[in-house]
Amino acid sequence: MDDKVPISLVQAPGSSGVPLVFSIAAIKRLRELGVAGILTGTLPAATQQNAFLGIPLRLMIEEAAWLVEEGFAYLVCGGKLLEDAVGNLGAEDVAMMQKKAEESFEEQRAFKRQQHIEKLQRLGITKQDGGEEDSRLLEASLFVETKNESTLLKHKEAQFDIAVLQKKIVDNLLSHGKNHNDYLMYRALRSQGYFLSPGARFGGRFIAYPGDPLRYHSHLTVQACLDYRHEPLDLLQLVSGGRLGTGVKKLWVVGGVKDDEEIEFFSVEWAGFG
Repeated sequence: MDDKVPISLVQAPGSSGVPLVFSIAAIKRLRELGVAGILTGTLPAATQQNAFLGIPLRLMIEEAAWLVEEGFAYLVCGGKLLEDAVGNLGAEDVAMMQKKAEESFEEQRAFKRQQHIEKLQRLGITKQDGGEEDSRLLEASLFVETKNESTLLKHKEAQFDIAVLQKKIVDNLLSHGKNHNDYLMYRALRSQGYFLSPGARFGGRFIAYPGDPLRYHSHLTVQACLDYRHEPLDLLQLVSGGRLGTGVKKLWVVGGVKDDEEIEFFSVEWAGFG
């Protein structure tokens, strides 16, 4: 993974994870790939720095998912985020753990039986079977090892190669709310060469630039993705969105998802203005 950008996925309250990039070289690489992100680093003792933010670079969930899917980056996470990605404890996992525990106990039994036989031989006693009492004492002498790390989690990780595990983490991120449909829309716009940023300040889900935001103004205000077949588009939202787009000199764009996950885009603007 040396040629891929590491994205740290940080657990935050009320969030499925916040993607952050801490390397200047990685941020430069992302810019070349068409991902601008938002610089968020500041100094508590120098509030004036808010006008000149630095690293880390915060990415949208959709940006992080696209980078991983395209093979440009990988996610670094741990704790609950990783446990959620590799899945919950199932019947097969319980059986696996019980089998491993029994194998450990059987190894201990064989070792202790051999020790007992050798001890009796040194005492000149040939009787090897002490009956129920010896068996009870043998079982009482077995011990359970408590490991410093989760055996279950290591077993789960071993079941997946890195690519599959990364996909599971991305799927877990996109499973919250409308993130999956918004991601389909993000991916469609990226395929057309647009740079995208969060669009809340212009009343949308994304704002889209025809190139690097340092060189171009944004052209599109893209709304949150709709279920193409089932979700209505309110007429009042249509009118207010079109007027808002005209007021900020941007095309107001609505995206819809068809059943085959294909995206359709519709643009709205007021005629006779500007």
